[in-house]
This record gives sequence, structure tokens and C-alpha cells, in this order.
Amino acid sequence: ASQAAKIGDLSRKIPGVTDLVVERVKGLPQIVVSFYRDRLAEYGLSIAEANRTVNAAFAGATAGIIYEGEKRYNLTIRLENQSRQNLEDVQGLYIHTPKGENVPLSQLADVSFKVGSNQIQRENTKRFITLAFNVRGRDVESIVNEIKAKIAKQIKLPVGYLLSFGGQFENLQAAKARLSIAVPVALLLILVLLFFTFGSIKQSLLIFTAIPLSAIGGILALWIRGMPFSISAGVGFIALFGVAVLNGIVLIAEFNRLRQSGEIDLNQIVLKGTSVRLRPVMMTALVASLGFLPMALSNGSGAEVQKPLATVVIGGLISATLLTLLVLPCLYIMFEHLKPVRFNKVAAAIVLLLMSGSAFGQSASLSSAPLSLEQVIEQAKQNNLSIQRGQYLIRQQQALQGAAHDWSNLDFVANLGQYNTINFDQQVTVTQRILNPKYGNTQLQLTREHIKGAETQLKFTANELVYAVKRAYYDYQFFLAKKQQLERLDSVLQNFVRAATLRTKTGEASSIEQILAESQLSENHFLQEQIKNDLQIAVYQLRTLLNTNELPALATTEYRKRNLVEKIETSRVAQNPLLIFYQQQIAITRQQLAVEKARRLPDFSIGYSNASLIGNQLIKGEERFFTAANRFHSAQLGVSFPIISKPFKARIAAAEMGIQAAQTQSNFQQRELEGQLSNAIENQRKSENAILYYEKTALPTANSVLQRAERAYRAGEIPYTEYLTALQYLSKARLGYLDAIAAYNKAVIAIEFLIGN
Repeated sequence: ASQAAKIGDLSRKIPGVTDLVVERVKGLPQIVVSFYRDRLAEYGLSIAEANRTVNAAFAGATAGIIYEGEKRYNLTIRLENQSRQNLEDVQGLYIHTPKGENVPLSQLADVSFKVGSNQIQRENTKRFITLAFNVRGRDVESIVNEIKAKIAKQIKLPVGYLLSFGGQFENLQAAKARLSIAVPVALLLILVLLFFTFGSIKQSLLIFTAIPLSAIGGILALWIRGMPFSISAGVGFIALFGVAVLNGIVLIAEFNRLRQSGEIDLNQIVLKGTSVRLRPVMMTALVASLGFLPMALSNGSGAEVQKPLATVVIGGLISATLLTLLVLPCLYIMFEHLKPVRFNKVAAAIVLLLMSGSAFGQSASLSSAPLSLEQVIEQAKQNNLSIQRGQYLIRQQQALQGAAHDWSNLDFVANLGQYNTINFDQQVTVTQRILNPKYGNTQLQLTREHIKGAETQLKFTANELVYAVKRAYYDYQFFLAKKQQLERLDSVLQNFVRAATLRTKTGEASSIEQILAESQLSENHFLQEQIKNDLQIAVYQLRTLLNTNELPALATTEYRKRNLVEKIETSRVAQNPLLIFYQQQIAITRQQLAVEKARRLPDFSIGYSNASLIGNQLIKGEERFFTAANRFHSAQLGVSFPIISKPFKARIAAAEMGIQAAQTQSNFQQRELEGQLSNAIENQRKSENAILYYEKTALPTANSVLQRAERAYRAGEIPYTEYLTALQYLSKARLGYLDAIAAYNKAVIAIEFLIGN
């Protein structure tokens, strides 16, 4: 309430907000009878006896049975209708004592009106307070946006508090969503009809240009009059498009007629056709504009709806008429210089309809066939981001195969200077280090094991995805079946309310019967709203799993249990992709151990040196002088091996511990999956027994009881409480049957997930 008061004070300062009130619902008045126990004791009465008298006087009590041939009726006694209207009627009711005295109820109890507890209003299981206000001189959407901005800036709502806008703003948002489909569909239909009229895509698009030309005038007219875009303005645009296209049809049809009559010069065709069709085009625009003029100038009741619509039509027709007479003839000349392209009408219509599917997104799915569970799973595998991530991980490991045999860098060393004599010499050395082959082979095998690990991880991800899709799909079907069941119950309760109302008006029943019937109907409406929320949650889950903004149409069939085709043993968990993934982790850690052992083997190096040795050299006892052009060659072979083995031993020991850890994790996961599978099998058996009970016992009994109770209630043989009990018993049985099927399906889906099916 304090938060609502703050928001109310803030909203009052916004221009256009009027009549703002914070709605608080108070408790309802009740007649409360509080007995004086000491006075009851004086007269030898009990509370049960006094209550029985009050109940018989105002609700009625059976005093016997009347027989008419084979028919029998309950003899019911109660006060007359005029004697049970006021508080004094209750206070003046006489209670018969065991001594034969009649004592007024007012002497035995305190009878008074009392206001009950405040009613707590809830919506979607959350308490709420309504702030109601009117809007004057401004549009609803701008005020709501301003309120949102100021609340976000000036008021910090506590955790758990939500703010939502309903009323006309909610209707506006819903209507905008409908217009986002209606307007494109209207434009598509206009284009299709234009094609069937002229048989030419080129001329259809030419006339279609009248739509943006008319939209310019409609938008300018709204801006000039200071009106925001509204739903009535959107409807006005749809009407405007039709009239604007009609003017284009009139003009282009005349141009085509002149061409068929033998006129060749396009300029003459345009000039003659425009002059001939000037009057019809002007008349079409004037008739519509003058017809909407009173609506555009109206200020009475309904003006807020009429004025935007008329303003759009009048402004759009002004621009459409002028631009149609000026721009359309020029475009006609340009289009006719293009090479004509003609299509078969049927084929072109099919192409246009197919194009509409890509233009309108979800609207095309309305004509597509609903998807079955298998199709939904296949679509999820194609679109889900976790599956795509797993595929990229596989490709990443595959790309790393080329790096398994890693060659170190080629060393290139140049030695320049007086390293031999006083002369300037040059020496170039090239050295390549070669890792031991076993290390490269083990590294390659490790990469292959990583590829298998990524593949098993992808299978596990896909298994989880399929499990999640099945759960969400069957939840959607379950809530849909529950919604249908509640709707069927709603029709029965409505008949019961009508019957109770009629019985109350005729004096055959008290108002309590009508109140209880209406409360049952209200409770059913509340449950239906809850089911709608559950359905929306299932839709959000499916949209997330399918990675789509709009959920495709799903096949809706009778909600049945999912068959488990074979007997399942706990040993089947060995097929679970998660367990296979952990087994692969063991293989990866073992290969890592092999890589660490291969590190201890020696590496090799090979080199080549080319140098100059300027100066005299003794060759076979004879001195010769060598210049820089004379080169001396040498080769190098080397072996490198580790001297300190402690780091290698530490890495090998760590790899061995990794194997033990992976094996332990795999064993733990197997035991856990076996336990989960055992639980799922027991839940499946328990749910199957519950389904058999409902099918063979509960549902037939409930249907029979309701049929008999309905006939007896209509014949007046039983009170409304017994009929209501039978109705509740049937509803509970049917909803329990759906719950049993849902539990069975969840168990079967869990079993399929655990065995990797």
C-alpha cells in the first residue's frame, strides 16, 4: 500500500493524468450469531440444537417424504421468503426448548452485522493493488512511458514488487500486435488482387506504389493535428490503402485501354489518360474525404476513436490524389521502358503466397502442418545453441590433429667477424631440433581421444536436449488437456449456477445455494487462469530449446500415456551417454599418462654450417691462400635428454592420480544413474497402477454418481450439497487421471533419458 501511494503521488504530477485513485477492497458484511452458553444452559439447550433451528428456518430442513404414486418428494420446512430478509428476522427467530417454551434467538445469542476481513486480491498467485486513472489531452502510451521513466528514476521498488500496466494500455499493446499481422496481410491481399486484375507483376507493383504515397499524407495529417498513432489510426491506414489503390487502378486501366486502341507514344498515352481520368480520380478522393470530414471535426462521444481514423483517411487521400496524378504517370513511362516479364497467374500467386511466409514470420506457420514430438526434437537438434557448440568443439579438436607432431623453430645463426684470424669471416649455421617420434605419436593419439570425448559430450548434450524437449512437450500437452477438462467442467458449473439462481428466485432454495454455486464457478475460472500461465511457461521452455522467437504449431491429440515398449533393467544405464562420456575421460587421462612418459625420451637435432676462413692454409704440405669465396662446410648431429627426472616423475604421478579420479567419478556416476533408474522404474509402476485404478474404478464410478445426482437434483430428490459433492468428485477423478498420466509420462521420459534412448 505504501508503494502504491508513492506511485500515485508521482503519477498525479504528470500532465494528462486525472481521477487517480488507489483501489482498496474492503471485507464484506456478514451476519454473525454468537451464542451465550450460560443462557443456553439455563434453558437446557445445546449449540447444535440452536444451530439446527436457525438452519431449518433460513436454509430449510427435511421433515418427511411425500409420495405421489411412484414419485416421492422431500417435505422441506423453512420460513417464508418475507420472514427471512432482515437482521430482525434472525434476531426474532424462536428457539423451542425441551420444556416447551419458545425463546427468541436474541435472548440466547448476539446477532449482529460485522464486516469480515479485508479481501486480498490476487492475480497469478500474487497480491496486487490497483491504481486507476483517466487520461485527458494526451495519448495513453506516452503517459505510461513517462510514468515508467519517472518510477525507474525516483522510486526503487523492494525485492518481489512488480509493476504492470493494464486497461486501455494493455488493449493498445494487444491491438498493435494484431495490427502487425493484419496490415501486412492486407497489403499482401491487395498485391495478389492487383496481379489477378492486370496479370502483370510490373503493373501490380506500379499501382502498389500508391500505398507509400498515401501513407505520407496520413502521417503528415496526424502530425499537423498533434495526434499520436493509435489503433483507430491504424484501421484508417488500412482503409486509406484500399482507396489509394483504387485510384491507381482507374488511371492504369485507362493507360492500358489507350495502348490497346492503337496508341504507341507513351507520352501521349499518359497525357490523354490522365486528362480523361482526372474527374473520376478527384471524385473518388472527394467522396471519401467529405464523407469522413464530420468524423474528423467531431468532439462528442466517440470522437477519440473517430478523429484519428478520419484524419488519416483525409490527409492520405490528399497526398495520394496529387501524387497519383503526378508521380504515377512518370513511373508508368519508366516501367514500360523495362522489359516486360509475365508469369502464369497461378504460379505467380503461389510465389506471392510463399513470399508472404518469409515476410510475416509466424503467420506462415498457421498454414503449415502441426509438428509432432519427433519433428520438434529434430528441429531442436538443428537450432539449439548447445548442440552447435558441441559440433564446434569437435571441429576444434579435429583441427588440433595437425599440431600433434610439433616441430620446433628452425634456428638460423650468422657469425660475422674476426673469429678465425684478423680477417673478416662469415659463418652461417642452420639447426633443426627433432622431438622424439614416440612423443608425437602419443600426442596425436591424445588428440584423437579428445575428439572422441567431444563426440561423447555432444551425444550427452543431445540426450539432455531430447529429455528437456520431451518434458516441455508433454507438459504442454498435459496443461492443454487439463485446460480442456476445466472448460468442460465450466459449462456444467454454469448450468448449475443458472439452476441455483432460478431456485433462489422461485423460493425453492436459499441464497446460500446460489453463492456456493457461484464460488465453485469462480474457483474453476481461477484454475483456468493458472493453467494458462502453466501453458505459457511450457511455450517459453520450448521456444528456448528450439532457439526460436515464435513457437511453431504443435500437434494436439488426446493426452495419453507414453508407451514403454520393453522391460528395463538397471544394467541399461551403461548405454547412458553421460556414463560413456566419463569412460572416455578415463581413456583421455590414460593417454595423458602415455604422453608424460614419452616426454622422458631424448630429442634429436641436426645442423649445417657454412663458413669462410680467409688466410693461408696448409694443403698437402703446400700453403694456399683462401678468400671469402672459398667456403668450408660442416654438419652437426645432437642428442638432448633430461638430466633431472623429478619434474617428469611428478607429472607422471599426477597423471596416474587423474586416472584414479576419473575411474572413481565414473563408478560414482554409474551408481547414481542406477539409483535414478530404479526410482524412475518404481514411479512408472506406481503411476501405471494409478492409471488402471482411474480407468477401471474411479472414472466409471464418478460418471455414474454424477448422472444419478444430476437426475435426482433436477427432480428435487437431493439437496444442492449432494449434487455439488458429486460434481466435485467427478472433477477430482478426471483431474487425478490426468495427473496420473502426467506422472507416468515423466517416469517413462526419465527412463528413456537414463538408458540413452
